[in-house]
Amino acid sequence: GDGSSCKESDPYYSSNAQYNITSSVFTGNVATYFKLNSGVLPGRGGGISITLEGQSFNNVFNLIDTNITNNTAQQGGGIYLALHNEAQSNNIIINNIHIFNNTCYTTDTMVTEGGGAMHIKLSASFALGSNITITETMIEYNNALIGGGILLLLNSGTGTCLEVSNITISNSTFYRNSA
Repeated sequence: GDGSSCKESDPYYSSNAQYNITSSVFTGNVATYFKLNSGVLPGRGGGISITLEGQSFNNVFNLIDTNITNNTAQQGGGIYLALHNEAQSNNIIINNIHIFNNTCYTTDTMVTEGGGAMHIKLSASFALGSNITITETMIEYNNALIGGGILLLLNSGTGTCLEVSNITISNSTFYRNSA
C-alpha cells in the first residue's frame, strides 16, 4: 500500500519478543520511496528492514544461515537496521549470512543514504544497551555511493543520549564492496 493507514503518532512497541529468520533467501527485491503522513521517505532494506522505535525493549532478532542477494534500496541495499526513539536493550544477532551483490542507489550524496550490504542507523533518544553482533558473515560485491559494505550512522541529536553496549563484527569477510 501507500502507507496511508499508518500515522506517525501510532506507537511502535514490541517487548520481550524473539524473531527468527533462518535458512532463508531474499533475492531480487526493490525497496522504493514510500509515502507517510509527513512526506516521502527513502526505500529501506531491499532484502530486510528492521526498525525498533518507541518503547521497544528486550527483543531478540536472529538472522541465521540466510542469503541476501541482488536487492536494491536507497538505504541498505541488503539490510536496513534502525534503533531509535527509546528502543532499549535489544539484541540483533546476524550469523552465517551471505550478503552478495546488493545495491544502494541515491540521486545525491546525502550521508543518510548508503550501505550497499547493510545500513545501520542508531539515533536519538536513549537507544540504550542494545547489542548488534555480526559473526561468520560474508559481505561481498555490494555497491553504494557511501558505505559499499556497511554504512554505520550514529546520531545522538540535541540533548539526548546514545549508548549502544556493543557493535561486534567477528570472523567475517568483506570482499570487493565498492563506494
